[in-house]
Amino acid sequence: MTRLPVLVRRSFLTGLLLVLPLVVTLWVIYTGIKILVGFTSPAVKLAFEYLGTVPPRFLAEALSLLLTAVALTLLGVAARSYLGKQVGRGFEALMMRIPLANPIYSSMKKLLESFQRQKGFQRVVLVEFPRRDCWGLGFLTGASQGDLVRRQGKPMFNVFVPTTPNPTSGYLVVVPGEDLLELDITVEEGITFVMSGGVVSPELRIKAAPVSS
Repeated sequence: MTRLPVLVRRSFLTGLLLVLPLVVTLWVIYTGIKILVGFTSPAVKLAFEYLGTVPPRFLAEALSLLLTAVALTLLGVAARSYLGKQVGRGFEALMMRIPLANPIYSSMKKLLESFQRQKGFQRVVLVEFPRRDCWGLGFLTGASQGDLVRRQGKPMFNVFVPTTPNPTSGYLVVVPGEDLLELDITVEEGITFVMSGGVVSPELRIKAAPVSS
């Protein structure tokens, strides 16, 4: 009799862990879209009022989302200009001076930047770090160049070893290719593994060939 409540509780937690990430993801996407649509929906509403018609709700929301996407694209183009960069630095400095906004803004900015830098991550590897027989997960960012390579006489590689659960900080180590174990997982799976503290763990399949290029 005592096993039944334990089995029910474990099954419930297993189901919750399966469904909760999906629910949270959908909620974040829905909330984000709703906020973005809210910025431009008044303009779309005024446009249809000027035309003297009432559009279906889905059409108004789709046009609002499209208008928001266009506005964000134009904002991105402006932000890449010299004047836009100066305005962006001034806005960032202002946000950093606000006590409550500073930690939230800086954390979100670092998190988004980490996903942007994901393009620079080429492969997921295991490296002995911070000591021997202790393996850390890292992202290979490229082959190392310079005197260290010539001194060692073998290929050396730059590896970024992120911290958990915040992958925006970490350590950069230069390691011989023969000392790296390349994993047969995607960069996205590696980042999820780090951010979850190992709770969401893909099968760490090690490729047979050593890292050489």
